[in-house]
Amino acid sequence: MNNQYATTCPDQTELSHFVAGAKSLARGQTREVYEREFMAALKKPATRLRHVRVLRYMTRYLRPYLDQAARAELAARIDHYHCGLMPLAEPIALFRRCALEFDVGELKGQYYLEPRPYENSIDIMLGARRKVE
Repeated sequence: MNNQYATTCPDQTELSHFVAGAKSLARGQTREVYEREFMAALKKPATRLRHVRVLRYMTRYLRPYLDQAARAELAARIDHYHCGLMPLAEPIALFRRCALEFDVGELKGQYYLEPRPYENSIDIMLGARRKVE
């Protein structure tokens, strides 16, 4: 699994620069620093806007495979999430389905597209809300 989209915070850019210049450090030291910084990045909560940016960025990988109507549906789901009209699980499920259907290597296997099991189903989420109400 790849964690390219798992961190939706600015530290990912810093980590990318660190990895690019890592040849000058010993392998053990590189791993230690990277692990510490990566875990620090994961501790920062992702905001709705950062998720929207990541989703829009990932859209570019699906563009060649989708017709205009499908691209419009994807954009609408991202916008609905941005406005708080639907949970993040819904656009992520659509991305995951498209990545598998079209065999998009850049998106397949991304941790970002594999939420925790209880977030996989909109029906489960809606059912849980109904029980609370």
